[in-house]
Amino acid sequence: MLHVHSPETVPAFEDQRHHEVPAWEGEFVARFVSVPNAHVEVIQRVGVAADRIVAVACDVEADLIALGWNQNLAPGRAQVVREALTHSTIPVLLVPTPLSGG
Repeated sequence: MLHVHSPETVPAFEDQRHHEVPAWEGEFVARFVSVPNAHVEVIQRVGVAADRIVAVACDVEADLIALGWNQNLAPGRAQVVREALTHSTIPVLLVPTPLSGG
C-alpha cells in the first residue's frame, strides 16, 4: 500500500522515529484496510502523487495499480487518476469511493 505525502503533509517524526513511523503506519492500515489480520506493507513517498504512484509501481514490479476515486472527472478534479492512466505501463483499476456531498 502506497501513501504519497506532499512536502507540506509529511508527518513530523523528529524524535522517536523508530516508534512513530510504525505507529503512523498501523493507524493508516487500520483506517484503509478492511481485511482482518491482513499483512500490508506500507510504502511512503514524498512528492507529486501521480508521479510517485507510477514510479513505485515500476520499482516494486506491481501487476496492477488500484486507485480509489470519487468518479468526478470535472475540470480540476481527478488529476492523479488522469496521470496514472496516461503514464502507467501496467493496468490501472479505478475503485469507486462513496460520493461526497460536494
